Amino acid sequence: MHLHSFKAIPTISLSLSNYLEKQQQHWHPIYMATENLTIMTLNVNLECRCCYKKLTKILCQIPQVRDRVYDMNKNQVMITVDACCDPEKIRDKLCSKGRKVIKSIII
Repeated sequence: MHLHSFKAIPTISLSLSNYLEKQQQHWHPIYMATENLTIMTLNVNLECRCCYKKLTKILCQIPQVRDRVYDMNKNQVMITVDACCDPEKIRDKLCSKGRKVIKSIII
């Protein structure tokens, strides 16, 4: 029986400041344009499983929707929308696809 010698894999440890410096070197304006986001609040019955499933399906189909935060206590969903599109168009698209699921939308 032969024993093989394994070389230790070198580990690289970066401090947080070094990591942030490296990330700033790869700066790109698309990733830094966070001030142009619109926050919309949807009032939905999140206790209903079918409504929740339909809403998640609708939000996944819209590429301009970035983030979703579900608040089960208030039955609200907060979404962030890209600034490249008109929030009213996204609202109209949500209303047409969501019909009875979405009770109200606040921009």
